[in-house]
Amino acid sequence: MNDEPISKAELARRLHLSRGRISQLLSVGLPVRPDGRINFRQAAQWYRENIYPEQGGWGEGPRGLRNEPTPPNGRNQYATARLIELAFRAKLRRLEFEARAAKLVETAVVTERWQRIRAALELEIAAAPDRLAPRLVPLTDERQIRHLLQQEVYSLLERLRQVVMATR
Repeated sequence: MNDEPISKAELARRLHLSRGRISQLLSVGLPVRPDGRINFRQAAQWYRENIYPEQGGWGEGPRGLRNEPTPPNGRNQYATARLIELAFRAKLRRLEFEARAAKLVETAVVTERWQRIRAALELEIAAAPDRLAPRLVPLTDERQIRHLLQQEVYSLLERLRQVVMATR
């Protein structure tokens, strides 16, 4: 990667971006030569300093947009604001799509369901000693007590599974 000037399309290929994104970056300060070509090293350095690609947002580097009162190259702030608004709208549309696709569940719904399940489980578990005590009193053999306790635990687990399925 030498200092030979390249086109917007070549820069887009090298940075794994669209040509439209390169045009957006040019409008907010990506360095470009007077002949319209781009020095790759300068562009890559500007991109690293000003853009966080993994977040799709603007960086806070030495030439970051948040640090300058006016965008570079004498551009008006409308283009910058428009880019930020477009990114925000895209993220909002993605969240709306995921909510419609049932990938996202509202916190209140999940909380309410878990509270119902928890209450039903507590009732079943709290009732276990009352069911078990009368059956344990006459037993004196340790093996019989162990067997009865084991049966009750398995029975309780099955009842809890049924309660959870019914409470959903």
